[in-house]
Amino acid sequence: MKTFKLLFLSLSLSLFISCENDDDTTTPVDQDTLIGSWEMTSLNVDTDFSGTLLDMPLTSSTNSIGENFDYVLTFTETTYNASGSYDVVTTGTVNGIPLDEERETVTDANESGTYEFIDGELVIDGAIIDLDDINSELEGAEIDPNFEATLNSNGELVIEQSGEISIDAEGTPLDIEYDSRVVFRKQ
Repeated sequence: MKTFKLLFLSLSLSLFISCENDDDTTTPVDQDTLIGSWEMTSLNVDTDFSGTLLDMPLTSSTNSIGENFDYVLTFTETTYNASGSYDVVTTGTVNGIPLDEERETVTDANESGTYEFIDGELVIDGAIIDLDDINSELEGAEIDPNFEATLNSNGELVIEQSGEISIDAEGTPLDIEYDSRVVFRKQ
């Protein structure tokens, strides 16, 4: 079961994730607004997994929340760099049975890549968090690079993503649905 907990946490970290402030007033982000350094203030992801393990159904629902942020995302005209550290607390269930709370510290994260806006969506070409550093079973998972980026009424950058993917975890195919939201404040 620990492999699946790590799998859940790994996906959670890869997805850019959410805030508890549900402020509905948002403004679209453009490239000029995005340029600069942004510090992470909130991280939240809800993930649902389903599959079959040894001919038995497997369902899981997890929630991962970030804390103790020292993580900065910097955008230039065409590139970004994400670096720093933070903690992630994951809770959830597997087949209705509660999982033990799991705490993971992400340290020395240093990722970079390019980005662009296509049809109003922020498209990132690169990793924000390297999945291989957390769990090699997620290597090759096809995560949609499109994110919705807006500014909330406090001027914070809100990056959201929802989607569905299928992966193979140690020979077990899993279908994954996720909703993620991460919030940054401009430095």
